[in-house]
Amino acid sequence: MLPVTLGTFEATPEKQRLLRLTKSRLKLLEETTVLSSGEKVELLLIFLRKKWIAEVDIGLERKEASLDVLKQLGLPSYIESYSGSYVEHWIQVGANQAVLDYVRSRRNELSDLESGILYGFPLTHVLGFVGIVSKRIAPPADVALFMLAGTYSSDFYEDEVRHFRRTWKEIEKISPKIAKEAWERYESYVEDRRRG
Repeated sequence: MLPVTLGTFEATPEKQRLLRLTKSRLKLLEETTVLSSGEKVELLLIFLRKKWIAEVDIGLERKEASLDVLKQLGLPSYIESYSGSYVEHWIQVGANQAVLDYVRSRRNELSDLESGILYGFPLTHVLGFVGIVSKRIAPPADVALFMLAGTYSSDFYEDEVRHFRRTWKEIEKISPKIAKEAWERYESYVEDRRRG
């Protein structure tokens, strides 16, 4: 048996509270012009319990407006940055305050496995990404795979594709408006690739 260590992270019940997707939150998410279609999909996935963290406004070009929308949605967030050969800033968003506190407190310790889980990818997808199982790179064949997928695992590729397509059907059902925006973005991507 692997050694078991007790984590030191504890969250109060109030910080563990998850928000429900209400009609007013969905309407705000659908109608805002501040967020990109991809950001809307990411936040909708948080409300649908398909992921636990997301990023908004990479580069902070819409910082105040983005923070205002997140506040109206009730989603906790904070400004995050990366300093390396370049400096990047973004707004880190969590499904609840406990998730956000966990990510912030373990920022320099989060493994790729933990990150993959927090970003809502299927376990086999994450295992392929980190190279624990063989991976498969595949271009996005449709809007679901364009918006949701990444590096697949070779052995579980078909299961992962089905997972992302099922998730996309949920998005289409909950918000045809956000799905349509995402479809337009995907079509633009396909057209750009054709032009080369």
